[in-house]
Amino acid sequence: MLTISPADIKLSLNRKKSNLSSSSVSTPNSRSRSGTKQRLRSKSKLKTNTKPTPLTFRDKMKNFTSVLLIIFEQVVTFITLLLPEHIINFFTRLVKAIFRLFKSSDSLYNRILAESDLSADDISHDHDFNKTELETLYRRLVSLRNAPDLQAICHLNGFKLESLLVRTRDGYLLTVHRLNPAANGFTPNGKIVYFQHGLLMSSEIWCLRFNREFNLPFVLCQLGYDVYLGNNRGNKYSSKHVSYNPTEDRFWDFSIDQFSLFDIPDCIDYILELNHADSLTYVGFSQEAFQLAIELNGELQTTFTVFAFWP
Repeated sequence: MLTISPADIKLSLNRKKSNLSSSSVSTPNSRSRSGTKQRLRSKSKLKTNTKPTPLTFRDKMKNFTSVLLIIFEQVVTFITLLLPEHIINFFTRLVKAIFRLFKSSDSLYNRILAESDLSADDISHDHDFNKTELETLYRRLVSLRNAPDLQAICHLNGFKLESLLVRTRDGYLLTVHRLNPAANGFTPNGKIVYFQHGLLMSSEIWCLRFNREFNLPFVLCQLGYDVYLGNNRGNKYSSKHVSYNPTEDRFWDFSIDQFSLFDIPDCIDYILELNHADSLTYVGFSQEAFQLAIELNGELQTTFTVFAFWP
C-alpha cells in the first residue's frame, strides 16, 4: 500500500508551480513583453545618462572667429564715421584710380567705370552743378524716395523687373525679383548672380543709388548676367504663409536660423531649377545667415562659383 505524506503533496505542488512558471516565461508573448521591458529600461537609462555633446576645439575657434569679425566690422564702421569728409573722398578717388589701371576686355564695363565720376558718389561737394542739373537731380531723388516698391525703382532706371514666388519647405512664400537681360534688351551670357540683402532689409537695398550705373544689379544685367534678388521671410515682399496670417504670433516665430535652413537654400534651389543650372554667383553683405547656411547645408557648397561680401 502506497502512502503519501502531507510533506510529499506539498513538495509536488511546489514543483508544478515552478514548472508552470518556467514554461510561461518561455512563451513567445512573455518573451516579447520581457524584451520590451528591457528595451524600455535601457532607453530610460540612456536618456538619464545623455549629456550635451561638448564643442570641439575647431567649433570653438569658428565661434571665436565669427565674434572677432563682428567686433572688427563694428570698429571699422565707427572709425569710418569719425573720418573727415576730405579723407573719405581721397580714398574714394584712390580706389577709382586703381580700378582704372585694370582695363577689361568688355567695352561696356570700361565705359561704366570711366563715367563713374559723373556724380562723384552721391553729390560730392567737390563738383559744381548748374541750376538745370541740380533740378534734374533733385527730381530724380524725389522720385526714388517716393517709389513704392522695387518695380517702380527699376522702372525709373529703365529696367523691367520680374517677381517670382518661392515656397519654402516650412510654408513661407518668398518673393524673388529677377532682372532678365533678354527681357531688358541685353545679350545673356548664361551666368546667374544671386543677391541677398542684409538683416532687416529687402531687395530694394541693392538699387537705391540715384545713378543707375552705381547699382550693381543694373550693371550686371547690362553685362548679360541673369540677376536675382532674394527676400527673407517677414519683409515687405515676403509676408505670406500657406497656413499662418501675418497678424498671428506663430507667423513671426522664426529667427536667423530659418533664414539659413529654408529661405536661402530654397530660393537658390528654385533659381537653379528654373535655369537648369548647376551653380551661380552669390553676392551678400553683413549677414551671418549665409555663413550659417554653408555650415549647415553641405550640398550648397558645390552650387556657388564665387562668394562676394563687403561690410
